[in-house]
Amino acid sequence: MTYMQLTGESDPTDVAVSSFVANLPELLGAMRRDPRCLVAICDFTDFRYVQFWAEGDVIIAECISNLNLTDEMALTPDQEAQLESSGWAAPSRDGSPNWSQRICDVSGIGELSRAVAHVVTDILGQGSTPDGVMAELRTFEVRRSPSKDMEAARHDSRRNREQLDAAAWESIVEQFDDEDFPTDGTLPGEDNPQ
Repeated sequence: MTYMQLTGESDPTDVAVSSFVANLPELLGAMRRDPRCLVAICDFTDFRYVQFWAEGDVIIAECISNLNLTDEMALTPDQEAQLESSGWAAPSRDGSPNWSQRICDVSGIGELSRAVAHVVTDILGQGSTPDGVMAELRTFEVRRSPSKDMEAARHDSRRNREQLDAAAWESIVEQFDDEDFPTDGTLPGEDNPQ
């Protein structure tokens, strides 16, 4: 059995976007050969991401959707139309909240790699200056009971992520007086000093 070297969920490694895109077939092939249930997430500097779930012959690629993005980072209607016309399954609140594609055998790795490369460089716009654009890549194992399949693990991870995000938001809210807290969903920063 082949085991892929993992970064760990909370220990990303910096990668050039051009290198990530060029090495997608090898990454997906290694994830498919590994007997564990694996996740890889590539986070871009604009807070968008693509991620992959793999177990056995099944690989699911996901691209963040507007269900998970604020207005200034949201995908445009044209970007969403490009995803849909490229064969990505639309997000839904009661299913996968991300755009997704699935393959079920090794023969689909090349096509899936090309589809994700198109999303990263063209639709998400990470390829305008590919040599200078960096991202963070995390790879980790999802430990689950043998009676739970990958779909159930994906569902549980989303529920857990929502709970973690809600807890983090509550922690942020507690740091502000009621008068100082921004009401538009943004946090104070250089662009929003109030």
